[in-house]
Amino acid sequence: MYSTATGRFLTRDIWSGNANRPLSFNRWVYAEANPVNLMDPSGLCVFPSCSILGPAGVVVAQAKTAYSKVGPILMTLSQRDPVNSRFNCFNSQWTKPDTTIDLIADYFCERGPDLVPFSGKDALTLELSRSVLFDSEIRKKFSSGSLSSPGEMKFNIPQFLTALQDAVDSSTGKISFPLTHFLGSFDYKVTMSSSDRVEYEISNRTDLSSGTHIPTRFPPEEERDNPYSLEQFLNEYPFLAGVDASLILIQNPRIVSILQLKTRDETSFLMGGGRMIQTFKWSERFLGCGLENLPLSVRYPLLDVR
Repeated sequence: MYSTATGRFLTRDIWSGNANRPLSFNRWVYAEANPVNLMDPSGLCVFPSCSILGPAGVVVAQAKTAYSKVGPILMTLSQRDPVNSRFNCFNSQWTKPDTTIDLIADYFCERGPDLVPFSGKDALTLELSRSVLFDSEIRKKFSSGSLSSPGEMKFNIPQFLTALQDAVDSSTGKISFPLTHFLGSFDYKVTMSSSDRVEYEISNRTDLSSGTHIPTRFPPEEERDNPYSLEQFLNEYPFLAGVDASLILIQNPRIVSILQLKTRDETSFLMGGGRMIQTFKWSERFLGCGLENLPLSVRYPLLDVR
């Protein structure tokens, strides 16, 4: 708070300072005593020195624009495949997706049911079953007895790098957007049947929160159904909208996403990305006797996925 009558600040900055910028520890000076070249509208961030992501309000607005039904992501997809009417959100005709790109289009356009089940005969289930990420994180760990079920596979940096291998179709050599990158983190349940077959159940929730998830951050168990977001933070502290988003994220580890989770009923006419859930269920033959150490390309035909 500044008094124009006395030319003095009446209150100190509410931020304690940054060890990398010693002048910021003086909570009475403005813009680190450099008001000609810098500005500090909130007392929390000196522009332009800390504008890594940009003002928090702008970051949230840009994320919302990206998920618009006429936004840049859908425009990019439509340019990639201009013949596919699935990218036109005003087209309400729906069939079960066979590719990840179709699944993405349905998610942005909020087309079809908000709960989409996939069985062992569906193309996307087969893609998931033969993915390198699923094989390394779920199948191999179950075979070795090191997997607790049910559980959550958390999509961190190592999983992201592993999933890059799923972008290449080993049979054709073509590159595509992998299903495992779309799913990110997912819940799993693995059981052994009496006929020596393994039954897998994968459940994934896709929404504005998961789509703008901040890497390596996950909500506590009690907040899984409503992860705390930068959008919610700004709703509570609107006067901080001009503060650099990176600074807010550093100071608030509870924030796990940019946008708030919303159902389809809660999104606006042009705002896509309402909550959509996918489930994948299939069974396959259990391969013991050390066969899990063979390359996936060798093992997969033996699994009899169905």
